[in-house]
Amino acid sequence: MINTFKFDYGDSVLIRNDAPDKYKPNNRASICGMRAAENEQTAKEFGIKLYHKIYTVEFGDGSSIEIPEIYLIEDSPSDNI
Repeated sequence: MINTFKFDYGDSVLIRNDAPDKYKPNNRASICGMRAAENEQTAKEFGIKLYHKIYTVEFGDGSSIEIPEIYLIEDSPSDNI
């Protein structure tokens, strides 16, 4: 099975405004890690299906969190949050 990721290291992303509060909606972040939900426990923890993607993102203040791909969108200069 080949895992393909929508985002790559260093990509700038926006946290979707409908993301749960724990994921800091409407904030910009940079991708600094990625993995797939490798087991049922991890998938359940993140509320996603097995093998769906999880990213580690870093915010401007230096804090970081893991967040499912479904809550990320590509950042572009014209995006308004």
